Amino acid sequence: MVEYCASGIMDYIDINRIGLMGHSMGANGAKETAFYYSGLYDEAIEAAKAPDSDGGERITESEQAYCDSVMKVKALLPTGQVPNFLNYSGIDWKWTQLRCNAGIVYGSYEECGYINSTGNARVLGNAAETVEMMQSAVPSIDYVEEGVYYGDKNEGTMRVIYQPFSTHPLIHFMPEATEDVIDFWTYTFDMETDLSPGNQTFFIKELCNLIAMIGLFMLIIPLCDLLLTIPCFAGLRGQPGPKLPSAAGSGKRIYWLGAAAGGLVSLGAAFLSIKVAPTADASINNGYLQTSVTLFAVPVMNTIGFWTLICAIWQFAWFFWWYKKDKAAGIDRDSSLGLKITGKEILKTIGLSAMIIAVLYIIVWFCK
Repeated sequence: MVEYCASGIMDYIDINRIGLMGHSMGANGAKETAFYYSGLYDEAIEAAKAPDSDGGERITESEQAYCDSVMKVKALLPTGQVPNFLNYSGIDWKWTQLRCNAGIVYGSYEECGYINSTGNARVLGNAAETVEMMQSAVPSIDYVEEGVYYGDKNEGTMRVIYQPFSTHPLIHFMPEATEDVIDFWTYTFDMETDLSPGNQTFFIKELCNLIAMIGLFMLIIPLCDLLLTIPCFAGLRGQPGPKLPSAAGSGKRIYWLGAAAGGLVSLGAAFLSIKVAPTADASINNGYLQTSVTLFAVPVMNTIGFWTLICAIWQFAWFFWWYKKDKAAGIDRDSSLGLKITGKEILKTIGLSAMIIAVLYIIVWFCK
């Protein structure tokens, strides 16, 4: 993407002001890319210093211009990731190796804050990882303040950290975090505007979206009820089955045993999934992020999928065990569960579902 944008193929892109931004795992991808180009820059500088280069050991103006052109990324802003490096690529990056301006937007209530030197998500002041980041711009720094620009942006050594009062996912939505993002890019790229970073209306839109989404989901049941009045679907309207006797004595104990066992299986499956679920390994190769995919390209999805599978197997096993026992005891489970259905009714049910989904999508399309 950087190569494509920097090629000049799109005349509305200023190739001298290309920045990278990503969130969470995307933040790591943005950092990896910025450091990749920084490595190319260092290689070009070393080549320019070689005795057999155009200027010998002295870097000529044209050689420096070439080195600058290799460093296509001019600024970096990862969000939702700690200042230190989660070593996905196996390369031991340091902030001193970065050849462009950089900032970090890291929420005050971030997940996994315990991995920081402070033991929580607050990494201002004299937090080791934040101080190390700022010292790559100003070696004498030993205390870091929020939103303060350290270093020289004209030299590509500017560093800054923002800590909005936000959780990990809400960085996308919180006005304070959005203000930090706008502030970084307008300052770093010298963008002039009459609007202040706090002049935002998108959050009102997000609140309206939330109200609309609640309304959309509330529409599903009455819409289904309305469609069931159509003769084609009228036969799908069922009647409640016979009520089962209330659980008492051993029945209550079995119920709570099942609930507790389900919770323990879920917890155990979570730890097991983290350990054994297949993941997608990522590595940088010739400037490209390559993944060795075993199932899903997103590593977390492999873990969640494996956890879901274990929980589903347990639930089905527990259900059918007691279904068989109840049936043997003469309890009519089929009527109470609504398990009896014809092939024609299944097709009608699928058709009804498709109509409901279609109406919802038409409403969303119309609103957009």
